[in-house]
Amino acid sequence: MQHTGYHRSAVVMMAVPVQGRIPLSNQTNLAREPYHKTGPQLPTPRTNERHFVSEYGSEILAYFLEVERVVYSERLYIDRQSEITDRMRKILIDWLIDVITEFKLHSETFYLAVDIIDRFLFFYNIPRTKLQLVGITAVLVAAKHEEIWPPTMNDCVAVTANTYTPREVIGMEFDVVTALRFKFTVPTTYPIACRLLESCHMSPTVRHATFLFLESAAHCYPLLQFLPSRIAAGALLLGAFLIRHNTSQDAIPLQRLWEIEVYPFAHGIRFEEVQPVTEQLLPFTQRLCSGSSRLQAVRRKYSSHEYDCVAALEFPFVSTSA
Repeated sequence: MQHTGYHRSAVVMMAVPVQGRIPLSNQTNLAREPYHKTGPQLPTPRTNERHFVSEYGSEILAYFLEVERVVYSERLYIDRQSEITDRMRKILIDWLIDVITEFKLHSETFYLAVDIIDRFLFFYNIPRTKLQLVGITAVLVAAKHEEIWPPTMNDCVAVTANTYTPREVIGMEFDVVTALRFKFTVPTTYPIACRLLESCHMSPTVRHATFLFLESAAHCYPLLQFLPSRIAAGALLLGAFLIRHNTSQDAIPLQRLWEIEVYPFAHGIRFEEVQPVTEQLLPFTQRLCSGSSRLQAVRRKYSSHEYDCVAALEFPFVSTSA
């Protein structure tokens, strides 16, 4: 298999402590986004399919919002890492997007892998040369949880240019599942965004723009201070704002757009809780999608016609006044 490049020096294994699944998980059954095979022939919402249980969408979203307060009460960890930096994490996440694409895995797997990385690094201090090992192991664990056919161990080793051995991946997998106590059915930003998109009846182009901001948010370490629901809601709001800015003659403040398009379906999430997310995420995404950025996975993916070239659109200036 042709491997995706990732320079060893950019990110040696023993993680130093700081302080069975069925083919489709419950999270997947309840939250699998019906548009994950996005493209020119974007499917219509499969609201009548049993596994998506759209009639219980509101209850599922309410449950996600309840559980996230327990799972994600504290997430920031970089200050406790002796070698890992925010920049290294961004490089790793950008590489993971290409890995997910190369392995043809679902979006659920990407977001769960990112979540596994962050939760593991919250508990373990690792050397920089093992960060990529944590990343590919997180993909393997997430794929075993979300996919019917996860990548093989040989594929995982090959995609790192044989930087690590199968034994090292297995060892890291043991460390990860032990540290996280096999808790992988969690409300990441992705299923929350999918439920919000369904409730708000957004267009396919807005969905693409939402996932542009959501994948960008996965790169942005400071956003870990916010709950996944606030990040998901902020990504949706910015997605709708970006498309409106490029297609409508009528300018509308961000807060007003929230009140009209999102708030009625947001289960009480207030604009004041989402605004700090949008203030960081919009300029961050604009920089990430610029030609001068060294991290090109998001820009390359969302500049394609498959995703309506949303990364190539003009980014708006945000006005929050009513």
